[in-house]
Formats: sequence, structure tokens, C-alpha cells
Amino acid sequence: MFSLVFAVVLAWWGTVSAWAAEESDFHFNQGVRYSQWVTKSRMNSFYRNTTADGFAVYDAEGNKTADGKAVLDYVPGLVAKAIVENVQYYSQFNWAQSWAKPFFYSMADYCNKYFTWFTTTGGSLDNLNAAKVLFGLYELTSAGGAYASDKVASKTNGNAQAALSKAMSGFKDHNNKYKIGAGTSACKAGHTIVEGGWWHKSQYQDEMWLDGSYMGPALFAQLRNYKGSDIIGSDWTIVYRQIQALWEMCWNPTDKLLYHAFSAEGHETYSKTWAGYNPAAGVYHSASYWGRAEGWFLLALVDILEQMDKATLTGTGTGTDNYNTLRAHLAEMCEGLAQWQDEETGCWYQLLDEDDTFYADKYNYKSYAKTYNYLESSASALFAAGIMKAIRLGYISEDDYGPVARKAYAGLVNTFMAADGKEGVHLFGSCRSAGLGSGSVRDGSKAYYLLGNDVVVVEKDEQQTEGKVLGAFILAATEYEKLYQDNTVLLEKDLAREYDIKKGETIECTASGSGSTITYQWYRNGVAIEGETDSEIAPQQPGNYYCTATADDRTVQTSITNVIVDGESDATGINETLRYENETLRYENYNIAGQRVGNNYKGLRLKKGMKTICR
Repeated sequence: MFSLVFAVVLAWWGTVSAWAAEESDFHFNQGVRYSQWVTKSRMNSFYRNTTADGFAVYDAEGNKTADGKAVLDYVPGLVAKAIVENVQYYSQFNWAQSWAKPFFYSMADYCNKYFTWFTTTGGSLDNLNAAKVLFGLYELTSAGGAYASDKVASKTNGNAQAALSKAMSGFKDHNNKYKIGAGTSACKAGHTIVEGGWWHKSQYQDEMWLDGSYMGPALFAQLRNYKGSDIIGSDWTIVYRQIQALWEMCWNPTDKLLYHAFSAEGHETYSKTWAGYNPAAGVYHSASYWGRAEGWFLLALVDILEQMDKATLTGTGTGTDNYNTLRAHLAEMCEGLAQWQDEETGCWYQLLDEDDTFYADKYNYKSYAKTYNYLESSASALFAAGIMKAIRLGYISEDDYGPVARKAYAGLVNTFMAADGKEGVHLFGSCRSAGLGSGSVRDGSKAYYLLGNDVVVVEKDEQQTEGKVLGAFILAATEYEKLYQDNTVLLEKDLAREYDIKKGETIECTASGSGSTITYQWYRNGVAIEGETDSEIAPQQPGNYYCTATADDRTVQTSITNVIVDGESDATGINETLRYENETLRYENYNIAGQRVGNNYKGLRLKKGMKTICR
């Protein structure tokens, strides 16, 4: 495939000795509702690092069709929160109930199975974070909620309330036992904002990570509003100080990026070993800008501002001053992210301040094969979600950041989406794990984030979707659909690039939306096929096929797919021509969505470990 196009590009680009396996199987299509497609594809099968997870699957009548295996953890908790936010948006539409309600049943099942697992003790902000799924379920099943009269509503509502009460107790305990004291080196050096900062985990004494901002204060702010009064005392000040401590200790105003973490005290077995930690020079943070950690912080900022708005912290006084300070931080952070966004793909790198020419080959006193910095999917999805939500809530302007957000969202599809062989999709390119730990094993250096034992990227051919990119993508997709898509008619999936079928086998692409009647028309080699006006087709001849769906004078179109029938392909030579035209149409679609196109040869990527010859 693409042989004519490749020949032309190679003649222009020069000789390349190897090709990357990492290429998306799809091109962004404005007419596809990706949240629905990705959730259906992966909710029963995703990964928590290397552990298989998945939620139970239900039909619209509440019958279970597949068992789940996800446990209570921040990774499936993130995915569950994202799915519930999607349900909250689509549950208001009658036409969406065929898939929104099954998603609700799956999340209710997760809540009702594990609500007793929530702990009343602190010690890990990660463990507390899964409680975020409960807010949406509580709202959906309370009086006036979309599913308040459903058969599982009463049980789910009561269990959600019980689990949220436990989470509040967990924060009280964490605040009592695991926070930075006034006698630490950082406080003595004048960084008094760190006093009272929550340790990321009990074993990481005096450390605050960007990751923890999303797991801790962002959740605590929601709990404060849910209760309607203080949980600990001066709750909004506590929330503000958690974020402000990270900002003052980790923000680099020159690079406009945040270091991964800081420690208020040097501990021999861990923080003193960090690359970058140098109290003598007034430096208490780790050395590198890790993408996903900054993504957590961005979402935390937006979510906390949203909760402060709900608490109506207006007028004058400390609360308003703190709110305005956090909004200023958000603006600065978005400015920095726009600066470091990859111009070609719209995504971001694992090491935010480096591109794909940077590599590491030595770490922890060992030599490795050259490992190059790479575009990372979970961070890119978190940034897309956070920026779009900030636009929707009015914290940053559409004019300034709409192009950044839309380019990022399209880039997720164009760079990290793979067909799963069952009409669904996988999301690859996610770093499985990273952190800061004991000795030199996780030292926060640039080499660590490329070579560390736990820092492994999910390759396309593994056919696995890591939960952190899955949850982040669903959050981003829901925000995109709220902001930019017309629900009159949208495709529930897109066509793969190629189908190799036997006569009688069908290809299907259903659309749904608010339109009164949806009509379909299939095309072969650019010509409408008489009588093929259903959502599926059984091709009799090879060729290039696509389908349009129309409702209320609005039309969306699938991608063009090459169909091979009984081993026969179209020999007319039109195949490559139409594929090239399809690429052009997709790039024009980019332009419609506010993207920059340029000379985008993203399909021509080198294998990992090889330098880019030309960009």
C-alpha cells in the first residue's frame, strides 16, 4: 500500500535504511465519535502497567455480557472516572442511551463491587484517587439524576456515599501523619510554603510529586464541595498550598515546565540520590521534565479551579487571591506546553524539553543500546484533555489554545491508534510507569526516563492498551465532543485502511445522533453504489470503498478503505491515487479543525534508536 506515494516521498527525502513499526492505523476523522469507539473497544481489556484489567460489560437492559477483572486502583479508577464523565454528558440524550446506559451499568458494577475496599487510613495519595468515579455515579443516581429511577440506582448511590465518607477519613489520616514539617531543610531555607505539603506516599518522606496533585488535592477539593463544609479545617487553603508548594519548588520560568518532584529534606536512601537535588545551591527538585507527571498537574489545576468556582470563591480575600494565583499558573503552564508541542504531530515527548534526536545509552553505571526520546501518548492525551477543559470552562481562550488542543487531539489518533483486529482499537506509545525511588534505581535523570527498569513504552505490536492513556484519551475525547462536534450525526467507528474478505462477508459503519433519520450511501472508487444504502455492505468487487451518513442535511464520511475480495485486489491503478487523495482530504480536515498541515510525513518514521535524517 501507498507504494506510489512512498516512491515520490523517498525520492524527495533521500535514502532511509529502516522503517518504524510504530505507525497509527488510522487518520483523524472529524465525523467519528472516538469516545464511544475507544470505550467499547477497551473497557473490558486494558492494562495496569503489566497487569491485565477490565470492567464488566452490560447491555442496555442491565444484563451482564462479560465479566470484569479490574481492582480498586488509581489506574482503573482513572479509566472509570473518564467513562463516567462521558456517561454524564451523553446520558442527557435519548438517542445515546443504547451505549451510554451500558457504560453506566459497568461503572455501577465497579463501584458496588469495590466500595468496601476504600480505606479510612492515609499513606498513599494514589490509593485515594479511585474515589473520583464515585462523584459521577452519585450524581447520576441521586434525585434528578439521569438514572435515578434505575434498578441499581439506590444500591449504587448508597455505596458511593459510603465510599466517599471513607475517602474523607483517609485524607484526615494522611494529613495527620504524612505531611512536611516546619523543621525541614526546605523550610529553613525560606521555602515555608512546603510546610503541610502531603507526601506522595508514606515511604516517600518529605517528597511531593506532580502526580500527587491529581491524586490528592484535586480529589480533596471535590470532597470538600460534596460535603459542603470543611473536612480538615481551612480546606481551601490546604488545597491551594498543596499546589503552590509544587509550583514554587518545581516550576522553571525559563523553560516554562515543571520538574517531576521535590523533596523538602535530603534522605540518604532516596532523595539525596536524585539527579538535580542540590540543597547547597537551593535546589530541592529532581532533574527532568517528565511528560505524564506534568499532565497530572495540568488536570489537577483545571479540576481544582472548577471546584473553586463551584464553591463561589468570589469577592475579596484569601480564597479569591488563591484562585487568581492558580489561574495565572494555568495560563503560564499552557503557554509553556504550546511552546514544547511537537510541530509535526501535535503531540509531546516523554522528555518534554527534548526531541527525538536526544538519546541515552548509560544509566545506573550500565551501558545500553542508544534509546531515543519518543512521542508519548498518555502525556499527550492528558495535555489535550486539560487544555480543552480549560477552554470550555473559560480559563484560557479558544483563540490562543484551540488550535493547540485540536492539533493535539487529532495527533493522538494519527500517532497512537492501532486496529485490534476485531473492529476495535488499541492505544499504544504509553510509558508504563515511572517514579522516584530508592538509591539510584529511579534517580529522576533524563537517562532514567528512557532506560529505567520500570520505564517501558508500550509498543504497537504488543496489542495492549495501558490504562493511563486509555483514561486520558477518553477524557480528551469527551472534552473534544463537547466543544467541537455536532451531534446531529456522527460515526460510531471508522473504517480500517484495508479489509481482506470473502464474498458475502460484510463491512459495517454505524452512525448515531440527534438527527431525525440517518441515511447511508456506500461508494466504490468514488462512485455511488446503487442500492447500497444501509450501514453495512457485502462487497462483491475489490476496490476503494467509503460510506456517508446523512441526517438533517448534515453528512459525515468514513475514511476510504482498500477492500480485497477473495484474494483479488483492484488492478486499475486507482487504489494508490485514491489513497493519496484520502490523505489530502484528511489533511484538509485538519485545516477545518484548525490544524497546521505543512509537509507532514509522519508515516515515514525511523525505527527506535535511529536518528531522524530530516524533519
